[in-house]
Amino acid sequence: EGYALEEVVVAGKVQKITNPKSMALSLSYADLAEGANIVDAKFVASSVLEQEESRGEGVALPTAVPATIQLGSYKQDVKEGDPIQIEATVTSSGILSYQWYKDGVALPGATATTLKIAAASSQDAGNYRLDVTTTVGATNALASSNACAVSVVPSKPTVALQGTVAIHSNSDTPNVSHPGNTLTATVTGSNHTGTLSYQWYANQIAIAGAVHSFYTLTDAEIGKTLSVKVSSNVETGQLSATYGGKIEALTAKASTAPLKKVTSLKLVFDTTKSVKLKWKKVTGANGYQIYRYNPSKKKFVKIKTTSSTSYIDKKKTEGTAYRYKVRAYRKSSSGNEYGAFSKEMKVITKPNAPTKQTAKRTSEGTVQMSFYSKHGKAAEYLIQKYNSKSEEFTNAFRVKKGKLYKYNSKSKKWKYVSKAKITKKGKITITLADQENTKLKYRIRASIAKSGYKTGTSTFCKTLTVKAATEDIQ
Repeated sequence: EGYALEEVVVAGKVQKITNPKSMALSLSYADLAEGANIVDAKFVASSVLEQEESRGEGVALPTAVPATIQLGSYKQDVKEGDPIQIEATVTSSGILSYQWYKDGVALPGATATTLKIAAASSQDAGNYRLDVTTTVGATNALASSNACAVSVVPSKPTVALQGTVAIHSNSDTPNVSHPGNTLTATVTGSNHTGTLSYQWYANQIAIAGAVHSFYTLTDAEIGKTLSVKVSSNVETGQLSATYGGKIEALTAKASTAPLKKVTSLKLVFDTTKSVKLKWKKVTGANGYQIYRYNPSKKKFVKIKTTSSTSYIDKKKTEGTAYRYKVRAYRKSSSGNEYGAFSKEMKVITKPNAPTKQTAKRTSEGTVQMSFYSKHGKAAEYLIQKYNSKSEEFTNAFRVKKGKLYKYNSKSKKWKYVSKAKITKKGKITITLADQENTKLKYRIRASIAKSGYKTGTSTFCKTLTVKAATEDIQ
């Protein structure tokens, strides 16, 4: 009598006072397991409590504040079978409890700050979040983290490399190869989807640097058994083959006739920056040497040695003359043997198309045209005009050695018209007379010719359009 409840704490949790005279408390087994001082009650004199209430005073109970949650990552791409781990940093004051969710569904047993999944499967892909409940006194506050998106990448099934490997020699002697001959491994019927790798062996010992589909024999392989193993960067396992022939020293008896001259050297294509050559295979040759004329040295200089019967000379200069010749060679115990040089191939790389081209009417029936080319008078410029009847471009004018010519479609001859104006900077200006007063279209290309050389011809520049004549032209 004469006292009232001021504060009640159960298992460390402040309880809300529902009745200052008496309160019923519910205790769980977990609360009892905490040990002594399960219930702690504080009393105050009723007269003091009445005075406080009359002044509007009361006991201030603590209030829970939502926790701050920061996940270690918000997006994870995990390979199938690898672990998933999402860590959380939680900042709060009070008693905290945790629950992880996947796609909004609580994960049983996932009640720690870190979520761990030992081996990811496709079913583990989804959005994960952590809910943190903060308890202070009789109040609770819930906070949810932003979602961490987890994707599971399926692991590719293991596939064994399949196929057949055959080894061929360029030797002229059946089942016998000599130093200087080349062995080539060919893979057929393979299921590979990646890149194949090669390793050659002599008596089952790997040959250093022999990692291509072909291998040129040396004296070190005489009397040994050559084999090759092929692997893929995608499929598992290896394919292998053993050369069935013998590796013998090159003797006078085994020597072959002198190498023949390279024939049929021809130009496959040329661009503004490259030239591709091709020639016929020479029997018994181990490879070929390509020579290009060097104007500064005034002689031919070797630029490439290859086992192929074609070669692309890159990084060339547009509109420039080049000369090439090729010879075959064969390795022998006494050194290289060479065949005679081929006939020269003379070619001019394609020049760049004219640029900054313009065309405008200066009067009825007259069109003034200008364009730029660094080759100036050294090049010839063909001007074609669109024929609306035949619906194609046909020859109309050309500029050659600083002079303008007009094409006669009936006689199929060029007739001199006038001089072309060519500046030092390469600007070429011409006047085209007797042109229709309708809408006209032109296109221009450059070509460079030299006696004995294949002419280099550029692509056509962008089409020029001239509007139809109007009364405004004076």
